Amino acid sequence: MANPVASARLKRVGSPGWATAMAVHARAEAAQHQAQDAVGLAENLLEAVPFNALRVNTVTRLRDLVGDLSGQSAARGLEERVRALG
Repeated sequence: MANPVASARLKRVGSPGWATAMAVHARAEAAQHQAQDAVGLAENLLEAVPFNALRVNTVTRLRDLVGDLSGQSAARGLEERVRALG
């Protein structure tokens, strides 16, 4: 998990590279069964980056994250937000 964290720290908050690093970090948290942390990271990403500025690969990672967190009550709101991305 250190690599996505280090990568995010090197990027400007809200930039496409930062968003990608945050999405990867969120998926790493989910893989470690840290659903609330994963959701928090994804929510921060969605707050910092305008919808129209999200790259396709970041949206794909967010969708994958929702799949990683399926069945987790903490992910319900995130699932709705990601679904609204189209």
